[in-house]
Amino acid sequence: MFRNALKVFCAVSCLMALPAWAQTKPAEKSTDVDKDVTEVTVLLKKERAAPIFDANRPLKSFFTSSDGCGWYDNPAWEFQEWPDDATQPYVRPMTAIEKAYVYDFTGKTRFDEKTLGATTDGQTTQDSSAADGSSTFGGGVVPPSDDDAPLTPCEYARYQIARRDKSLSEAFAFYEQKKYPEAMSRFQTAYTKVGYDIAGLMLGDMYRKGQGVPRDMAKAIGWYRKVAEKAIHQQEPFDPKKPTAMSPRVEAAMMLAQIYLAGDGVPQDYKTGLRYVEQASAIGYVPATKLAGDFYYKGIGTARNLKKAVKNYETAALLGYAPAQYAWAEILYDGEEGIKADPGKARELYALAAQGGNAGAQYQMAVFYDTGDGVKADAKTALIYYKDAALGGDADAQNAIGTWFYQGDALLPKDQVVARKWFETAAQTGHSEAAFNLAVMYARGEGGAKDLVRAWLWFDVARRTGHPNAAVAGKQIEAQMTEVEKAELAKVLAPKT
Repeated sequence: MFRNALKVFCAVSCLMALPAWAQTKPAEKSTDVDKDVTEVTVLLKKERAAPIFDANRPLKSFFTSSDGCGWYDNPAWEFQEWPDDATQPYVRPMTAIEKAYVYDFTGKTRFDEKTLGATTDGQTTQDSSAADGSSTFGGGVVPPSDDDAPLTPCEYARYQIARRDKSLSEAFAFYEQKKYPEAMSRFQTAYTKVGYDIAGLMLGDMYRKGQGVPRDMAKAIGWYRKVAEKAIHQQEPFDPKKPTAMSPRVEAAMMLAQIYLAGDGVPQDYKTGLRYVEQASAIGYVPATKLAGDFYYKGIGTARNLKKAVKNYETAALLGYAPAQYAWAEILYDGEEGIKADPGKARELYALAAQGGNAGAQYQMAVFYDTGDGVKADAKTALIYYKDAALGGDADAQNAIGTWFYQGDALLPKDQVVARKWFETAAQTGHSEAAFNLAVMYARGEGGAKDLVRAWLWFDVARRTGHPNAAVAGKQIEAQMTEVEKAELAKVLAPKT
């Protein structure tokens, strides 16, 4: 059975389209609250206490590693003893008023940003920009994980800090306007002050692309590393419906992998590239787990290690990642280097991967139903799988569909024009059989005009990609050519100057 060899792909999306987060201003408060200070009496003298929130003060001393708030996972913050009096409001337990301000413990009332009151419809009316920013892109704010639970003091502190800070939204606004120096300044503030991962990622992108500054790969790598190499306290959740969705931390790790694998501004280094692929895998990016398996399977950046490859494939497959299910099935179907063959389990994995949209697995399922391999032969089901796989880009399936249209039967009427198109689609990927079939159709004038020059060229593609009959066929076509056709072929083959 012809099966595709495993392919290693290292294409990484360099920049996701990201929204500029709008910050919602609280409603007007009283004059005393606007001052944001506390009047205290010391020795019968009034002194002005430090403001509860100082927008210009770095947050690096606000929390310690023992406060349970998790701020210590941001390398931009240094750790001191317990916060001073000015920062105490961020870590002390919430007062009854603050609890009501954020969440009614009955579970029926939610904080209303616009009125500073509460709603009674049970709907969340929190500042959506803060919640979205933290759950999807942020590094400095953690919204409540359960809509039916109150904010903890730590969550409340983070939420309030994020609400007040506008550096990130301003950074994206400047970036969209191509005001790169201003954007870079705001991104730096957003990272050092609040710790947003996305800000560090954007700084890395800007240095890599030379946006607002000369291109500087050393600084780009430095920023990517700040984001990618933060301590990992828990893996990010995997959503099979969005398998390639990346967080900023994952994207930074994968960008570093791409830089070292491609040798972009640094010496090409497959070992370091693999290290960052595995870093992304450790964070919880399942496609990177599968990709690490490819590296071990092919021995790229490391010695070939089938056991490690299978471990990575199995881990990603069990999490529902279709390409890993397919890769694991490819090994299990025939067995390999101490891995015992298990065709039954392989078919189960192929079926799961096919259901997940993997074109290679869909082709294998088509072959099973076409040949009756482990299942009852069913031409109709096979044709459905062939079609899905062909549309998904599998060259074997495209060639098979072309053959089906070329021959025709009760399920699919003969159509040589369509057959020629499918053969050409597959042949353009270097598929040997498809190139040979296309050459035959050009030589005979099937599905279109007869063209011996094109026939010879496609036979030559088939020859170079390993088809056993292509060399002889090419010589036969050349013998049939006119002098004009031979001159045209020579012109095509002449070196470009």
